[in-house]
Amino acid sequence: MTLVEGDTLVEEVVPLRNAMNEVLRDDYVEDCQRGVDRWNKTLEKYGLSERLRLPSRRFHRHIGAYAGHRFDPDGTRITQEEWDRRHGAWLPGAEDRAYVKSLMKPVTQPGRIAQWIAPRPRDQRPALHVRVRAARVGTAGRPPSYVSSFTGRGVPHTRPPARRRWLG
Repeated sequence: MTLVEGDTLVEEVVPLRNAMNEVLRDDYVEDCQRGVDRWNKTLEKYGLSERLRLPSRRFHRHIGAYAGHRFDPDGTRITQEEWDRRHGAWLPGAEDRAYVKSLMKPVTQPGRIAQWIAPRPRDQRPALHVRVRAARVGTAGRPPSYVSSFTGRGVPHTRPPARRRWLG
């Protein structure tokens, strides 16, 4: 396992029990890389030259062996001064967060979807996201349930009923 000692990175053999988080992180990174590869194929298919890539697992760590040390997205050790100067180009800032927050407006009206979700074309199968429609169920005085148009199953608006026991 690669660890930080002083100002250098060194390879050190550690017991598997101690390195289990790194082993699990390896699997996670492999899975993420498959997703990135799929996106890059889509970009290539549409003739775009941009490509996505994952940062090094050393980049921007708050826990583990690399916590408290500064690395760039390629995994190269950098100074605190260089980090302070360049991290705004690598990580989202307050302006980026505000923009994303401006997009995320909840939509709770029946039959509507959020503006940041593309509506499906009429001639294709239903989208995998849930559209909400109100349906009157039960007796008078009960609130409506919200029914997914994708699954057709209701989601009660109130607390679910108590479990019934089998008396058979």
